[in-house]
Amino acid sequence: MAQLLALCALCAALCALGGAASFNNFNITTENVAASWQSSEYNNRCFRDTAVLEQWDYFHTTDTPDSHGCQWLLIKLPRAIRVQSVTVYGRAAEPSRAENIEILLSDRLPSGLNASSDSCYGTLSGSLSSLTQCGVTQREQTQTHKVACSYSGCPNVTEYILLRKNVRNESDKYMNFQALEVEEASQNAQIYRCEVSGRHLSNCRLNALQTLKNGDRVYMKVCPPCQLPTTDAASCHIAAPSGNITQLRVNGHPDSNLIVIFTSTAESQGGNFTCSFDCLSELPQSATEPIGFFGMQLLCVLFTLDR
Repeated sequence: MAQLLALCALCAALCALGGAASFNNFNITTENVAASWQSSEYNNRCFRDTAVLEQWDYFHTTDTPDSHGCQWLLIKLPRAIRVQSVTVYGRAAEPSRAENIEILLSDRLPSGLNASSDSCYGTLSGSLSSLTQCGVTQREQTQTHKVACSYSGCPNVTEYILLRKNVRNESDKYMNFQALEVEEASQNAQIYRCEVSGRHLSNCRLNALQTLKNGDRVYMKVCPPCQLPTTDAASCHIAAPSGNITQLRVNGHPDSNLIVIFTSTAESQGGNFTCSFDCLSELPQSATEPIGFFGMQLLCVLFTLDR
């Protein structure tokens, strides 16, 4: 048991770090915004069409917040990533407008917004429980507000970034900054689309298995997409191209991370990885499986919902 706990801790640390030098910073500009929505538009400027770095009106709202007293900007990234940090660059002339901005992450479009609409104006309605808070910008002398995202358990995949500022009790009701930068964690992570039927995830081809050698001992950190009653409620196997099935040993705790252990063979390379979960509730219609391969035969597998 002590060895298993040590293994879980090691896997969790490696999955969280994703490698010492595997971060990628990129600026948010018109070229890499798939879509955007905002609470208000200063001079009818739609962010996705006018986001030019280091301009005073890179993002600028009016002085009229939404019905909740908030100004906000929601950005859809061109692809789903794991966000390590978000940096907001404020203006020296108006530093307070970039302070106290809450940064929230999500893998799906919040309710109340229309993905097919041409309008960049939107209304956030309903609960934002599907979003995960990364952090809040603080007062900085340099007007550079870097917010690091910390995760407990399984880190989420992000496709939408929401920046929201509560101005209800503020005399200055604008939200305004001149640049936005996102730091992506683990460039090695890849996203695979898996088929779902009832409580089963299937047809998840693991390209990372092709990098292994025969006889390598493999430890996979698996994050179930649902609540499990016991560890025995999870069952995983690899289906080789020949049709042979290799059942995988599952350890860990149902309330946290599961550890799947197996020894690599010639048949397992290029096979399909399948997990079945006897969930306490039904799985959604589809799911994504981000995978990162981090040296020493440690493979971190994360199942997340995609609704």
